Amino acid sequence: MTAPLPIHFFTIVLNGEPFIRHHIEVFRRLPFSWQWHIVEGVADLKHDTAWSLKLGGRITDQLHRNGLSNDGTSQYLDGLGVEFPEKVTIYRKAPGEFWDGKLEMVNAPLVNIQTECLLWQIDSDELWTTEQICAAHVMFSKQPERTAAFYLCHYLVGANLLITSRDTYGNHTDYEWLRTWRFKPAMRWMAHEPPRLGQLGAGGEWSDIASINPFRHADTEPLGLVFQHFAYALEKQLQFKELYYGYKDAVHHWRALQQQITFPLLLRKFFPWVTDNATVETVESQNLALIARKNILGHWRFCPKASPNEPQRILWMRLDSIGDNVLAASMLPHLRRKYDFAEITVACFGHIAEVYEACPFVDRVVRVQDSSPDVDKRYWESVGRELKAHHFDLALNSMYSRGPQVDFLARAHCLRRRPFQHFARIARAQ
Repeated sequence: MTAPLPIHFFTIVLNGEPFIRHHIEVFRRLPFSWQWHIVEGVADLKHDTAWSLKLGGRITDQLHRNGLSNDGTSQYLDGLGVEFPEKVTIYRKAPGEFWDGKLEMVNAPLVNIQTECLLWQIDSDELWTTEQICAAHVMFSKQPERTAAFYLCHYLVGANLLITSRDTYGNHTDYEWLRTWRFKPAMRWMAHEPPRLGQLGAGGEWSDIASINPFRHADTEPLGLVFQHFAYALEKQLQFKELYYGYKDAVHHWRALQQQITFPLLLRKFFPWVTDNATVETVESQNLALIARKNILGHWRFCPKASPNEPQRILWMRLDSIGDNVLAASMLPHLRRKYDFAEITVACFGHIAEVYEACPFVDRVVRVQDSSPDVDKRYWESVGRELKAHHFDLALNSMYSRGPQVDFLARAHCLRRRPFQHFARIARAQ
């Protein structure tokens, strides 16, 4: 029986925090052989990336420390190398030296790949689940004549915003996203932007193997092989692009986009380097369960596997006094343990919000003013609409008896598919 084809992942990275931390938890769950090649450091603005010089791209001391990352990525990679010495290989230049462009970076690992395998580019901000990678592995195993694979992505332009249009910025199906190749020794990279893996023909000419017989988007999308691309999720990513690629005032434009409240909207109205009709909407409106989330304190957590049967968005309702809220907050650690990756939103009165804004088990707080639904029905209707926009799967009321406000919100149908529940019903399931 032929052994399953191994996968060799490769990542080129400079300042990959926090998303670089997601991948190892995905890889270590794979049921077949894998290796991860990580090439760290500054790529000089040459060859594939020389275009950025015309836009004012430059490499400053703000981007690196002695040629390597300055955001903690280097230390994290050092730890990976110690923990997984047989699985993870790290490539770096001599201290202070830059790579001769990204083409040199992607070619560096190939000398250490001596068997046929699947070669998979996985950037630090491109997030997959274990199930997706296994599905792709099966896909290639069933059709050994296939040479490469194109995928679609959910392209994030904010922590809660994504592009929803096709064949526009972020998802051009004529060349994006080519990420997996059937590799054989002696192949080499001919280009990185876009990626072109070449094989040498009998006549001495190099040809791009992805042009021979690839899986296209129509093959991969039905299998759920759509990754999440956190390309513009953090302000620091815009700071990097503003300097390295010369995207003028990128941070200013990104901040303006994050302030918008009416969707859909055209991305080009905020990103001057976008010229097509790329359309932006909220993550909630697309009912997309993100696999990277940060809590209200800004700490990120990652989900390496799909959990389709668990609630993704939970509403915790506590519309009473501060003493009762402090006592009830002791339930939140148990809720987090039961639904470790769910997004937990607390709805509470505004003067109590700071209790939850310092809680690591909470992701978002909705401030509610203390009033009677009979006195101000319009206000409570607006609160119900706001909560409904989050598409909650589960709403929990930890109060022994529901107040009139909670009764009103329960009737407002703020849930997407699951019933309103008292916390006691969840506690019994622990």
